[in-house]
Amino acid sequence: MNMGTEIDGYLTEWYGELNPEVCMAPEHYCQRVAEFEAQPICENAVVLLGDSLTEFADWNHLLQGQILNRGIAGDMIEGMTLRLDELVRHTPSKIFLMAGCNNFVKHPSITVAQVWSAYCKLLAALAETLPSAKIFVAGTLPLNPVSGDYYEGINRKILDLNTLLRNHSYPDKGSVVSKGGPELTADSGCNEAHCVHSGCFDSSAEQSGCVEYLFYDVAPELSDSRGFLRADLTIDGCHLNSAGYRIWASRIISL
Repeated sequence: MNMGTEIDGYLTEWYGELNPEVCMAPEHYCQRVAEFEAQPICENAVVLLGDSLTEFADWNHLLQGQILNRGIAGDMIEGMTLRLDELVRHTPSKIFLMAGCNNFVKHPSITVAQVWSAYCKLLAALAETLPSAKIFVAGTLPLNPVSGDYYEGINRKILDLNTLLRNHSYPDKGSVVSKGGPELTADSGCNEAHCVHSGCFDSSAEQSGCVEYLFYDVAPELSDSRGFLRADLTIDGCHLNSAGYRIWASRIISL
Protein backbone atom coordinates (compact mmCIF):
# COMPACT_ATOMS: atom_id res chain seq x y z
CA MET A 1 0.00 0.00 0.00
CA ASN A 2 1.25 3.48 -0.84
CA MET A 3 0.72 5.05 2.56
CA GLY A 4 1.50 8.55 1.39
CA THR A 5 -1.16 8.38 -1.31
CA GLU A 6 -3.64 6.91 1.14
CA ILE A 7 -3.06 9.76 3.56
CA ASP A 8 -3.26 12.51 0.95
CA GLY A 9 -6.68 11.45 -0.22
CA TYR A 10 -8.09 9.69 2.81
CA LEU A 11 -11.62 9.87 4.11
CA THR A 12 -12.81 13.42 3.60
CA GLU A 13 -16.22 11.94 4.39
CA TRP A 14 -15.29 11.73 8.08
CA TYR A 15 -15.69 15.47 8.57
CA GLY A 16 -16.03 16.82 5.04
CA GLU A 17 -13.59 19.68 4.55
CA LEU A 18 -13.10 20.12 8.29
CA ASN A 19 -10.54 17.36 8.56
CA PRO A 20 -8.84 16.32 5.28
CA GLU A 21 -5.90 14.79 7.16
CA VAL A 22 -5.66 11.71 9.34
CA CYS A 23 -2.79 12.79 11.58
CA MET A 24 -0.87 15.85 12.69
CA ALA A 25 2.57 14.58 11.58
CA PRO A 26 2.25 12.64 8.27
CA GLU A 27 5.99 11.96 7.84
CA HIS A 28 6.27 10.48 11.32
CA TYR A 29 3.08 8.51 10.75
CA CYS A 30 4.49 6.91 7.60
CA GLN A 31 7.81 6.18 9.29
CA ARG A 32 6.14 4.49 12.24
CA VAL A 33 3.84 2.39 10.05
CA ALA A 34 6.86 1.24 8.03
CA GLU A 35 8.58 0.24 11.29
CA PHE A 36 5.50 -1.69 12.38
CA GLU A 37 5.32 -3.59 9.11
CA ALA A 38 9.00 -4.57 9.40
CA GLN A 39 8.63 -6.10 12.85
CA PRO A 40 8.40 -9.90 13.25
CA ILE A 41 5.12 -11.58 13.99
CA CYS A 42 4.10 -11.64 17.65
CA GLU A 43 1.22 -14.08 17.95
CA ASN A 44 -1.52 -13.43 20.50
CA ALA A 45 -0.02 -10.02 21.05
CA VAL A 46 -1.16 -7.41 23.52
CA VAL A 47 -1.44 -4.15 21.60
CA LEU A 48 -1.49 -0.58 22.85
CA LEU A 49 -3.02 1.61 20.17
CA GLY A 50 -2.99 5.39 20.33
CA ASP A 51 -1.11 8.62 19.78
CA SER A 52 1.97 10.18 21.43
CA LEU A 53 0.74 9.30 24.92
CA THR A 54 1.03 5.67 23.89
CA GLU A 55 4.15 5.95 21.74
CA PHE A 56 6.29 7.69 24.36
CA ALA A 57 6.07 4.91 26.98
CA ASP A 58 8.19 1.78 27.33
CA TRP A 59 5.23 -0.56 27.73
CA ASN A 60 7.33 -3.73 27.70
CA HIS A 61 9.02 -2.46 30.87
CA LEU A 62 5.90 -0.98 32.47
CA LEU A 63 3.75 -4.05 31.87
CA GLN A 64 6.53 -6.63 32.11
CA GLY A 65 5.55 -8.42 28.93
CA GLN A 66 5.78 -8.56 25.17
CA ILE A 67 3.74 -5.57 24.10
CA LEU A 68 3.20 -4.13 20.64
CA ASN A 69 3.37 -0.36 21.01
CA ARG A 70 1.22 1.04 18.22
CA GLY A 71 1.26 4.64 19.33
CA ILE A 72 2.03 7.34 16.79
CA ALA A 73 2.66 10.90 17.91
CA GLY A 74 0.20 13.26 16.27
CA ASP A 75 -2.19 10.51 15.26
CA MET A 76 -5.90 11.04 15.29
CA ILE A 77 -8.81 8.61 15.38
CA GLU A 78 -8.98 8.42 11.59
CA GLY A 79 -5.28 7.60 11.29
CA MET A 80 -5.65 4.74 13.76
CA THR A 81 -8.56 3.39 11.74
CA LEU A 82 -6.47 3.43 8.57
CA ARG A 83 -3.63 1.32 9.96
CA LEU A 84 -5.42 -1.61 11.59
CA ASP A 85 -4.62 -4.10 8.82
CA GLU A 86 -0.99 -4.24 9.96
CA LEU A 87 -2.13 -5.89 13.20
CA VAL A 88 -3.91 -8.84 11.60
CA ARG A 89 -0.78 -10.98 11.27
CA HIS A 90 -0.17 -10.74 15.03
CA THR A 91 -3.64 -12.11 15.92
CA PRO A 92 -3.78 -9.87 19.00
CA SER A 93 -5.59 -11.17 22.06
CA LYS A 94 -6.08 -7.75 23.66
CA ILE A 95 -6.09 -4.18 22.38
CA PHE A 96 -5.82 -1.21 24.73
CA LEU A 97 -6.95 1.97 23.01
CA MET A 98 -6.76 5.63 23.95
CA ALA A 99 -7.68 8.24 21.35
CA GLY A 100 -9.37 11.55 20.67
CA CYS A 101 -7.23 14.29 22.18
CA ASN A 102 -5.50 15.24 18.93
CA ASN A 103 -8.81 15.55 17.13
CA PHE A 104 -9.79 18.28 19.58
CA VAL A 105 -6.34 19.94 19.59
CA LYS A 106 -6.03 20.10 15.80
CA HIS A 107 -9.59 21.29 15.22
CA PRO A 108 -10.69 23.56 18.11
CA SER A 109 -14.17 24.00 16.61
CA ILE A 110 -14.85 20.30 16.21
CA THR A 111 -17.86 18.99 18.12
CA VAL A 112 -17.99 16.12 20.55
CA ALA A 113 -20.54 14.48 18.25
CA GLN A 114 -18.11 14.46 15.33
CA VAL A 115 -15.32 12.92 17.38
CA TRP A 116 -17.73 10.39 18.89
CA SER A 117 -18.91 9.36 15.44
CA ALA A 118 -15.32 8.84 14.34
CA TYR A 119 -14.62 6.87 17.51
CA CYS A 120 -17.54 4.55 16.81
CA LYS A 121 -16.20 3.93 13.31
CA LEU A 122 -12.79 3.08 14.75
CA LEU A 123 -14.36 0.61 17.16
CA ALA A 124 -16.39 -0.95 14.35
CA ALA A 125 -13.23 -1.29 12.24
CA LEU A 126 -11.37 -2.89 15.14
CA ALA A 127 -14.14 -5.44 15.64
CA GLU A 128 -14.29 -6.25 11.94
CA THR A 129 -10.53 -6.42 11.38
CA LEU A 130 -9.60 -8.15 14.64
CA PRO A 131 -12.72 -10.08 15.71
CA SER A 132 -10.94 -12.31 18.23
CA ALA A 133 -9.31 -9.45 20.14
CA LYS A 134 -10.75 -8.13 23.39
CA ILE A 135 -10.96 -4.33 23.21
CA PHE A 136 -10.25 -2.09 26.19
CA VAL A 137 -10.98 1.62 25.77
CA ALA A 138 -9.39 4.13 28.13
CA GLY A 139 -11.00 7.45 28.88
CA THR A 140 -9.19 10.24 27.02
CA LEU A 141 -6.90 12.18 29.36
CA PRO A 142 -7.52 15.85 30.13
CA LEU A 143 -4.95 18.56 29.55
CA ASN A 144 -3.29 21.02 31.90
CA PRO A 145 -3.60 24.52 30.40
CA VAL A 146 0.01 25.54 31.01
CA SER A 147 0.06 27.07 27.53
CA GLY A 148 -2.77 29.51 28.21
CA ASP A 149 -5.56 29.69 25.66
CA TYR A 150 -4.18 26.82 23.55
CA TYR A 151 -6.18 24.25 25.50
CA GLU A 152 -9.23 26.41 26.15
CA GLY A 153 -12.44 24.40 26.04
CA ILE A 154 -10.82 21.06 25.21
CA ASN A 155 -11.17 19.54 28.67
CA ARG A 156 -14.94 20.10 28.61
CA LYS A 157 -15.14 18.22 25.32
CA ILE A 158 -12.90 15.43 26.58
CA LEU A 159 -15.12 15.04 29.62
CA ASP A 160 -18.19 14.80 27.39
CA LEU A 161 -16.50 12.23 25.16
CA ASN A 162 -15.57 10.13 28.17
CA THR A 163 -19.13 10.36 29.45
CA LEU A 164 -20.37 8.95 26.16
CA LEU A 165 -17.86 6.11 26.34
CA ARG A 166 -18.86 5.37 29.92
CA ASN A 167 -22.61 5.71 29.43
CA HIS A 168 -22.61 3.09 26.72
CA SER A 169 -20.73 0.56 28.83
CA TYR A 170 -22.11 -2.28 30.89
CA PRO A 171 -20.01 -3.17 33.94
CA ASP A 172 -18.27 -6.53 33.57
CA LYS A 173 -19.98 -7.13 30.23
CA GLY A 174 -18.30 -4.61 27.96
CA SER A 175 -19.94 -1.81 26.08
CA VAL A 176 -22.17 -2.08 23.07
CA VAL A 177 -22.04 0.67 20.43
CA SER A 178 -23.82 0.68 17.10
CA LYS A 179 -21.46 0.92 14.16
CA GLY A 180 -22.93 4.25 13.15
CA GLY A 181 -22.77 5.56 16.70
CA PRO A 182 -25.66 5.80 19.13
CA GLU A 183 -28.00 8.75 18.83
CA LEU A 184 -27.12 11.62 21.12
CA THR A 185 -29.86 12.78 23.46
CA ALA A 186 -30.04 15.45 26.11
CA ASP A 187 -29.01 12.98 28.83
CA SER A 188 -26.31 11.10 26.91
CA GLY A 189 -23.43 13.18 28.19
CA CYS A 190 -22.99 15.45 25.17
CA ASN A 191 -22.68 19.12 26.11
CA GLU A 192 -25.05 21.17 23.96
CA ALA A 193 -22.45 23.90 23.68
CA HIS A 194 -20.34 21.54 21.61
CA CYS A 195 -22.93 19.45 19.78
CA VAL A 196 -25.86 20.01 17.47
CA HIS A 197 -28.04 16.98 18.24
CA SER A 198 -29.77 16.85 14.85
CA GLY A 199 -27.54 15.49 12.09
CA CYS A 200 -24.69 14.64 14.46
CA PHE A 201 -23.72 11.49 12.63
CA ASP A 202 -22.98 10.46 9.09
CA SER A 203 -26.31 9.25 7.72
CA SER A 204 -24.48 6.78 5.48
CA ALA A 205 -22.90 4.99 8.43
CA GLU A 206 -24.09 1.47 9.12
CA GLN A 207 -26.80 1.42 11.76
CA SER A 208 -26.87 -2.33 12.37
CA GLY A 209 -24.48 -4.54 14.27
CA CYS A 210 -22.70 -3.97 17.56
CA VAL A 211 -19.17 -3.59 18.87
CA GLU A 212 -18.24 -4.81 22.33
CA TYR A 213 -15.53 -3.11 24.35
CA LEU A 214 -14.58 -2.67 27.98
CA PHE A 215 -14.22 0.91 29.19
CA TYR A 216 -11.86 1.95 31.94
CA ASP A 217 -11.10 5.47 33.08
CA VAL A 218 -7.68 6.33 34.43
CA ALA A 219 -8.28 10.08 34.00
CA PRO A 220 -9.61 10.64 37.56
CA GLU A 221 -6.38 9.25 39.02
CA LEU A 222 -4.32 11.56 36.82
CA SER A 223 -6.42 14.70 37.35
CA ASP A 224 -6.43 17.42 40.00
CA SER A 225 -9.46 18.93 41.74
CA ARG A 226 -10.12 21.22 38.75
CA GLY A 227 -10.17 18.34 36.29
CA PHE A 228 -6.79 19.29 34.82
CA LEU A 229 -4.02 16.78 34.18
CA ARG A 230 -2.01 16.86 37.39
CA ALA A 231 1.03 19.14 37.15
CA ASP A 232 3.19 16.61 38.97
CA LEU A 233 2.36 13.91 36.38
CA THR A 234 2.95 15.82 33.14
CA ILE A 235 6.00 17.17 31.35
CA ASP A 236 4.18 19.77 29.25
CA GLY A 237 0.50 19.86 30.13
CA CYS A 238 -0.35 17.08 27.68
CA HIS A 239 2.14 14.22 27.95
CA LEU A 240 2.80 12.07 31.00
CA ASN A 241 6.00 11.73 32.97
CA SER A 242 7.24 8.42 34.36
CA ALA A 243 5.05 8.68 37.47
CA GLY A 244 1.98 9.24 35.33
CA TYR A 245 2.78 6.25 33.16
CA ARG A 246 3.16 4.04 36.22
CA ILE A 247 -0.35 4.94 37.33
CA TRP A 248 -1.76 4.18 33.88
CA ALA A 249 0.15 0.90 33.68
CA SER A 250 -1.15 -0.15 37.10
CA ARG A 251 -4.70 0.28 35.87
CA ILE A 252 -4.01 -1.84 32.79
CA ILE A 253 -2.44 -4.58 34.91
CA SER A 254 -5.53 -4.62 37.14
CA LEU A 255 -7.89 -5.33 34.26
